[in-house]
This record gives sequence, structure tokens and C-alpha cells, in this order.
Amino acid sequence: MTSLIKLELYTQGEDIKYGGRLLGLITNEEFNALLNDKEVQNKIYTKESLPLSDLMGLQSIEDMRLVMTVKSRSDKDVPAKTLFISDKLAMVSNEERGKVGGKGDEIILNTSNDECLFVKEVKAL
Repeated sequence: MTSLIKLELYTQGEDIKYGGRLLGLITNEEFNALLNDKEVQNKIYTKESLPLSDLMGLQSIEDMRLVMTVKSRSDKDVPAKTLFISDKLAMVSNEERGKVGGKGDEIILNTSNDECLFVKEVKAL
């Protein structure tokens, strides 16, 4: 089963909405490998999607980055292989921890640059 997510990125400059598959969280070492190794870049697109509820069980996400494939940006299709990799994460909002389950899982993540990521699971294929 493939889960699709909607990610809304709120920064001080603009608000951007992405749609795609959640691939998970990566460490700084994995991020550097991703930037420097074409083979790693090609492999990540075929990685199995991660249910958003899997992020809720994590106690510490500091210095990790959220990774997703991008299928749409601001409601327009993205034709090429594109990844969204967040800035380093600082925390999961405690208010949203209890909302996992029900109609759609959602979570609020804050980055170390004071960006706010609203991530919601919208459907499963």
C-alpha cells in the first residue's frame, strides 16, 4: 500500500504546498551521501513509502530531515523526479501528536530555521 501525503511548508516568505510520497527521515550523514552520490539519489526514488503514523512514535527527530518525492507543487504537477528534503527538524508539535488516526493522519514539524511543516496523509493507493 502506498500512502500519499500533502505537505504544507510555511516560511516567512511564502507558503508552498507539496504532494507526493513520504520516504521518511534521514540523518545528516545520509543527507550528505544523497547530495554526493548519484547511485544513492537514484535508489531513493524506489524506496517504499512510509506511513505518516510511523513518525509519531519517534521520540527525537532533532537534526533529522524529512524526505518525500514530489508529484505536485502548489497544485501543479511536477513532471520530473523531484525530492523535497526539509531543513533540520527541531521538534514535533505536541498538540498534533494525538490526532494520528481517524480520517487522516497529520503532524506538525518545526525546523531549526523556524519553518513550520504541516504534513497530512491524504490517501493510500
